[in-house]
Amino acid sequence: MNPYLIDSPHAVARLLALAVTIDGVPSDVELRTLEQRGVLQALRLSRDDFDDVMDALCADLRQSTPTDRRGFRSLGRSQIRAMLDEIQAPALQREVAALLFDIFSSDHRLVRAESILLWDALDHWGLHLREVSGLIRSSASSSRLLDEACFTRRVVPV
Repeated sequence: MNPYLIDSPHAVARLLALAVTIDGVPSDVELRTLEQRGVLQALRLSRDDFDDVMDALCADLRQSTPTDRRGFRSLGRSQIRAMLDEIQAPALQREVAALLFDIFSSDHRLVRAESILLWDALDHWGLHLREVSGLIRSSASSSRLLDEACFTRRVVPV
């Protein structure tokens, strides 16, 4: 996987692109969440720039990860850690963790892969969910999904 500069817009965008694609297919609602939150503007990236980062991520995954019997690719923990290592500023880590949750909750469901990525990010950066919960866009479904994420963390080994 090609490295990005530490704390760069492209490093953040790659993690967000992973979040959008981690359940198999990028959904319009997840992409809209990025636009509604003004994430791409804050990163000074156009939608085309973000799509280029997502395309590069997919190309890296095709090149570096095996396909399982269902045709899915499984990203290794070392690859995830390498991407997480590219975000080092504590405030940026908190914001990215909250954005991950916002993306995951935008479709009103939390799949296992999303939960694993969220907890990997929090663990890797030494964060607690309560540290980022104030940054999460609040809604009834996000509150339910926060509870579900906490439950998943206790029950499902990651």
